[in-house]
Amino acid sequence: MKKCCVNGEPCAICDSGFCPDCEDKDEGGKAPGEGGWYSRFNPQPIDIIAAWNLDHWQAEALTYLVRHDMKGGREDLEKAIWYINDLIKRKYGDG
Repeated sequence: MKKCCVNGEPCAICDSGFCPDCEDKDEGGKAPGEGGWYSRFNPQPIDIIAAWNLDHWQAEALTYLVRHDMKGGREDLEKAIWYINDLIKRKYGDG
């Protein structure tokens, strides 16, 4: 399985070829969270993800949340919510 483009862990989303963050990689080899939309943040989201050892769902929610004003607007907030809800289901069940 391909490693996550955000946190380096095995990731079914990146492996599927449908990861929106994998699509954000530029030809210079920068991964999501390195420059681009995130360069105005200090620390950058990728640094927070690594320092706090966030899992895939937490990392995705964080990146969509911090970039929504600059890139995807409401759609990015909805994606962040989806990752949070999916994390709740996986961690605590549907109850």
